[in-house]
Amino acid sequence: MLGCGLRGGDLPGTRAKYCNLGYFVLTLIIERAAGVPYVRYMQDHVLARAGMQGASYADKEVVVPRLASAYTVKNGAVVFLRGSMVSQAG
Repeated sequence: MLGCGLRGGDLPGTRAKYCNLGYFVLTLIIERAAGVPYVRYMQDHVLARAGMQGASYADKEVVVPRLASAYTVKNGAVVFLRGSMVSQAG
């Protein structure tokens, strides 16, 4: 089992299932290649360079007005997703 319900024997085009596993692996590759945490790399090299002052990564300790962010519900509690990008709406 590779994760997300996919099996190693599945041929391309024979089965469709959404999975974030590739993005998780990509964050690990970026961290290893850049030598800094993924969030710091993205803020310095992607968001800042694109002039995206209203975008950042989720920090559960910081209250941001008009916040839109990715979350899920686990065991009846709202959980922000790891490394989730957030943006101020409006």
